Amino acid sequence: MQNTFTIDADIKRTSYSNQPTVTQNDDITFIINITDDGQAFDLADVTTVSLANTRLDREVVVTVGSITGTNQVTFNLGTNETAVSGSVNAVVQLYDASGRVSTLSFSYAVKADPTGSGYVPSESAQTLIEVVLNDGPLRIQEAIDAGDYALAQGDYALTQGDIAVQSVQDVVDNTTFIEEWSSITTYSKNNIVRFNGSSFMSLQGVNLNNTPTPNADTLYWALMAIRGVDGTGAVSTVNALSPDVDGNVVLTASEVSAIPTSEKGVASGVAELNIDGKVIDASGNLVAESSGDMLTSIYDPNFVDGDAFNADNHASGITNKVYTAIEKTKLLTITEGAEVNVQSDWDATTGDALILNKPAIGGGGGVASARFVIGTSTSGWTAGDCDYLCDGVADDIEINAAITALPIAGGEVLILDGTYNITDAIVIESRSNISILGNGNATILKRMYNSIGLPDIGVITLYAASYCSTKDLQIDGNKAAYSDNSNSAIFIDDSSNNSIITGNHCSYNVYGIRIRKSNNSIITGNHCSYNDYGINLSQSDKGIITGNHCSYNVYGIFLSISDMNVITGNLFIRGTGVAGDYSTSQYTILLSSWSNNYNLISSNQCMGKAVVIEGGTSNTEVNNKFA
Repeated sequence: MQNTFTIDADIKRTSYSNQPTVTQNDDITFIINITDDGQAFDLADVTTVSLANTRLDREVVVTVGSITGTNQVTFNLGTNETAVSGSVNAVVQLYDASGRVSTLSFSYAVKADPTGSGYVPSESAQTLIEVVLNDGPLRIQEAIDAGDYALAQGDYALTQGDIAVQSVQDVVDNTTFIEEWSSITTYSKNNIVRFNGSSFMSLQGVNLNNTPTPNADTLYWALMAIRGVDGTGAVSTVNALSPDVDGNVVLTASEVSAIPTSEKGVASGVAELNIDGKVIDASGNLVAESSGDMLTSIYDPNFVDGDAFNADNHASGITNKVYTAIEKTKLLTITEGAEVNVQSDWDATTGDALILNKPAIGGGGGVASARFVIGTSTSGWTAGDCDYLCDGVADDIEINAAITALPIAGGEVLILDGTYNITDAIVIESRSNISILGNGNATILKRMYNSIGLPDIGVITLYAASYCSTKDLQIDGNKAAYSDNSNSAIFIDDSSNNSIITGNHCSYNVYGIRIRKSNNSIITGNHCSYNDYGINLSQSDKGIITGNHCSYNVYGIFLSISDMNVITGNLFIRGTGVAGDYSTSQYTILLSSWSNNYNLISSNQCMGKAVVIEGGTSNTEVNNKFA
């Protein structure tokens, strides 16, 4: 029986129109219309298409297809693909003359043959001897050529792995404080120096006799922290004037609103104070003091000999008095040093709540950045402690608001210690240079929802983001209450520009850290425990995974269709770290199926079970401890 199914699949959206259900031993035809973010995908340069069918028994059957339209491919399945009933994961791979162009996946269900379990070969299947007689010599030569290519690529992968590890080590070694800046010292890139009270980082590998500029970045130095006016504080300007190289701010009389001497009884010029606090004129002469009288606009001239500073002479009852007797009594009841209790408001434009001289955030032509602080009242934080105050209910709303408020150039969101209940994903989408930071295990993000599709998969989700980082957070997946099979603590999708995940504790999730279609990720120093997948990479290349602690996971690290990754210096353990603590379906490191290539797995502590590599080309596994 011939069954034909038409499937609409999108590369970018990782979605397809329907899940076919087929029957064992039927002849199946899949017609797949391929789109890219909703637009027809041009197959003009594609030379080969294949369909990798992973059956429920983990056997992979590859079907070669044909191009039957501008964005359409067709696969005619035999009986091997559907020999085992259950769900089949299918991965379409497109190749041009240079190699793999793209992949997309879907799944289909296989029902048991109601007529029996016998194997019925398809009419088009060739016998083994026919294949050998017809194609044997050609296939042998292709295998020899492929072997030579694989050896060369393996050497290249090892070299690139060494370069990547050394590059990371160079950055770590160079990012250190050296000394006060000296014109005779040659500085390396990322060296940090102090100059005139400010801190600078070297931007060049050979940096000699290039003086840092006190208040700005240069080609050779990046300004990290500017000194305060007195060299120790955090003030960078006074009346919009920056300190000079000696840290001083010089102000003219007009800039401090000096009072003209005509208002002090001086004929002309500007009044100033001498070292004794006395008023002097422009020539330095003392200005004569009055005999107690005040200006006629505020004091009765009939009382010239009275004490101008005696409150009784200001109360009501006589002409030109300043305030009433009731107001005088009220003033006498105010405690010395008391302050008006007014809550400042960042957005206020008038009134007592107005904040003067607020710094501008974002905009301008230079590199702008900002830092927002988030706290929760459930841990005792108040509005005065932070920019956004959570209350333990849908705390993702305040966190996402802080991310949205960051300027286009990026910035930091610091989440103070406390437990934050997350009812929807915290999302960084199509943004750059944003860091989400916590106070280590004291900052807990607790999942309070099930994922329902992108971008809700991760408690923290980075989608189409670049140069972003997630640091020092504890993410509780709350798996006992929320167990959807796509729930992740940290999910990075389609973000191939150096995302950094470090120092996080991800526990009780389906996925602790999940990386999909994202290259050049750095995953270091994380603790992933009691997850189905501790760290999962899918269709993600050139990542560095080092120094992580993976305990009590079904899979410590799991790779699928991922190339040229460096996995080194990680610790994996279940129980006491002996073989009996692992079942046949539990792993320390697993390279799943056949399409993981040129990966380097070295110097890991795999306690209880060795690394498992199911297939692929030129993967290197060396010096991993197995106890």
